[in-house]
Amino acid sequence: MTKQLGVELGKLAPGPTLVCRTFGAIALAILVGCSSEASSDSSGNDAGPSSDTGGPTDEGGTSDGGSASDGCTAYAKALCAMLNQCVPRYVREGTGTVDRCVTVYTARCAMTSGAPGVTATSAAWAACADAITANRCAAFNSILTECSFRGDRPSAAPCAVGAQCASGSCIMSGSPSCGTCGDADVPTKTSGPGEACGGGTACQIDLECVGGKCLEKATEVGASCATQSCSSWHSLYCDGTKHCALEPVATGSDTCGGSSSAALSCPTFMYCSGGKCAPKVDFGAACSDKRQCPDSTCLASGVCGFVDPTVCK
Repeated sequence: MTKQLGVELGKLAPGPTLVCRTFGAIALAILVGCSSEASSDSSGNDAGPSSDTGGPTDEGGTSDGGSASDGCTAYAKALCAMLNQCVPRYVREGTGTVDRCVTVYTARCAMTSGAPGVTATSAAWAACADAITANRCAAFNSILTECSFRGDRPSAAPCAVGAQCASGSCIMSGSPSCGTCGDADVPTKTSGPGEACGGGTACQIDLECVGGKCLEKATEVGASCATQSCSSWHSLYCDGTKHCALEPVATGSDTCGGSSSAALSCPTFMYCSGGKCAPKVDFGAACSDKRQCPDSTCLASGVCGFVDPTVCK
């Protein structure tokens, strides 16, 4: 994992194999598709605009005849609270604040709810929210039954999000665009704490493979890192005394990024571009690089927004 994550969802999956453009296995593929290629690295390669158009919205209906807004708001609040607690770096670098995180995922949820083939109701989104709250950090790497939404679109039907498909899997190729529904669920090829790893089996997020077993990383400042790594998701690194310390933050003319253990991170809601920290922008603002956007989606129209699943018919 690179120091400067750019909060690009696909970066959290290992290797160039089939990956969901999401983090963990919390079934957030209901909001995004899955790509057959790994995402770009922090150098900015392939960081240009996405090929589809669409934008954030807080409107949307569900198959229960009501508005998706209540369920989506509950879902977004639960999700963002969990992320802020369990992987605070995602919120700091990706959306800057929990409130903006809620705005982003409420809009994504509402757009997903209005997509062809999606059958999830407002009550279903609310039940998913309750499950996330109940499981908290355990939900980050778990497949929650309450969040495993499936639609009514058959294999090979056009899609943009997994929730449109009967299999729960929407297979994308390359940049965000319309994909096709897969034949079966995307397998989870990750191991939890104490489980076997290596030989093609990766560990879950914030775990490391040591001696063939997945071990948890230290998440507290001052924790010993003599025998374990420090969690970069908590903006920590292992200092010269073999204790976890907060990563230094770039200021002024400081150079950000790099591969050293104490590489400089960027301040809240900024990203590293060419070794310098640059400000991110909100939805609807002009963009030329997907890392500028809260959800890492710079549309072909040159603005930050969402790929609209309703165009995949």
